[in-house]
Amino acid sequence: MKKAVVIGGTGATGRRLIQQLLKSDDFKKVTSIGRRPVLDGNSHSKLSDIVIDSFSVLNETEDSWKNNDVFFNCIGTTRQKAGGARQFVDVELGISRLAATMAS
Repeated sequence: MKKAVVIGGTGATGRRLIQQLLKSDDFKKVTSIGRRPVLDGNSHSKLSDIVIDSFSVLNETEDSWKNNDVFFNCIGTTRQKAGGARQFVDVELGISRLAATMAS
């Protein structure tokens, strides 16, 4: 059985993914790392829900990335929500790159 790390688990895609992973017999542990709790704050026996203030401190979650089999990146935003083109790139590329590095 596998263990997974998910970022962006509170968005439309991430929420569905988390639900599927928790239902799956193929996964024994799912670690969600994000700015808000997943599952509306409810607990699940397979879920480790790590809430951080900002993805700028993602490196502080380093121990949670160890010994996992798969990483899912469901981070996403719009330019308007991000506050402009530069901030959009910081989210879409910057956070994704840092998370991929941590997962590897």
